[in-house]
Amino acid sequence: MPWRDFLRRKNRGQDELEQAPEQQEVVGRPPQDRRGQVDLSDPATRERRRTRLERRVKDLTLDIQKAETALAEQNRWSERVAEIDRAIEQAHLDATSILQPAQPHEPVALAATPVVIEHVHPGRAAEVRHEVGEELIPGDPADIRFRVGDVAFRYTDEIDWSERGHTRSETQLRRVEGDINHLISGKVPEERRNELHEHLAHSLSTFAEHLQMNAFENRPQPAVTLATLAQPCPVCGGWQDWKGRCPGCQRRQWEAQHIHGEIDRLIAERDQQEEEAQSWRERLPILRRQLAEAQKEYEKYVDES
Repeated sequence: MPWRDFLRRKNRGQDELEQAPEQQEVVGRPPQDRRGQVDLSDPATRERRRTRLERRVKDLTLDIQKAETALAEQNRWSERVAEIDRAIEQAHLDATSILQPAQPHEPVALAATPVVIEHVHPGRAAEVRHEVGEELIPGDPADIRFRVGDVAFRYTDEIDWSERGHTRSETQLRRVEGDINHLISGKVPEERRNELHEHLAHSLSTFAEHLQMNAFENRPQPAVTLATLAQPCPVCGGWQDWKGRCPGCQRRQWEAQHIHGEIDRLIAERDQQEEEAQSWRERLPILRRQLAEAQKEYEKYVDES
């Protein structure tokens, strides 16, 4: 286990400290005999070693007390693990419940009015395969036109060109013709008309972008109706776009994914707590042996006077 390597390094460092403590605690060289060994008969040297051993005995005693608590059925680590388990259980419940809408609406379907594609010119702004840094000729914006029943829609873009003849930023289509309110029938409840208007604005925009990319890549265009642009969602009663995506359900799914991410973090913390408690339990015999050795050595320097 990793803590074993850490413990070996720690013990090796402590042994080296015991072998030559004077080199770190005093300026200059401590008294030595002719063989180059530290002169333990020097009172100052003995006092420094006694003080260091006394501090080591105290530190080991505190570590042993901490390690012994890990043996108890209830300890600081088990209490934290229990808290984390309760948080994980609650998070699982939240992640499940958040996927279900609190107050689902009654689905409202729109008429299957065909969407007639009249003109699709992708323009230079749709170019995505040109080399990086290649300068494009100014002008030539996209022009997307289609009709939903009697309501005509047109989408285009305004390319922001620099003086050198290349775009400053990526362009986006925007609706310049077409009143979405004319697509909303009177059977839609008044309190939900704004919601449907917002949904259709997004769905029509993504549909126009899809037409643009299909024209640019020479792919066939889809056949859709007004009903497919705003399909009733069977889960929340909202509306799905023409690709079957419900913004409300997607938002709840993202929130559930965020909760699952927090669950993963809690599980990692719980594992860390359990590993830490186990490491203290395994260190206890070693700490007791080190304490006995330190106490035995300390007794040699206790002033008998």
